[in-house]
Amino acid sequence: MPVTSQLCQLIFDYYRESPTDLLQLQPLMHCQISRAWGTLRINCPDAPTLAHVKQIFPLWQDPLSLLRVSKKVKLQVNGQLDSILLLNGLPLTKNL
Repeated sequence: MPVTSQLCQLIFDYYRESPTDLLQLQPLMHCQISRAWGTLRINCPDAPTLAHVKQIFPLWQDPLSLLRVSKKVKLQVNGQLDSILLLNGLPLTKNL
């Protein structure tokens, strides 16, 4: 099992009493999550994992928005930028 980052653990702690949501969030465990300059980066190992992470965006958006962790999220596959999401209920802004 991959080592979880503090940011990933923050998301899982938010849903600790909801086993259904925790199951849906499992693909985040396989991604590297980091933050710099107000941007959260989620680097997924492959395209199917990234697709699932995008699909559950509303689920992991809530804790990040409430704690004001960042304003935007860059989604990557193996370091290649795929898309940029804005937090606070704003839709997908860019597909690269």
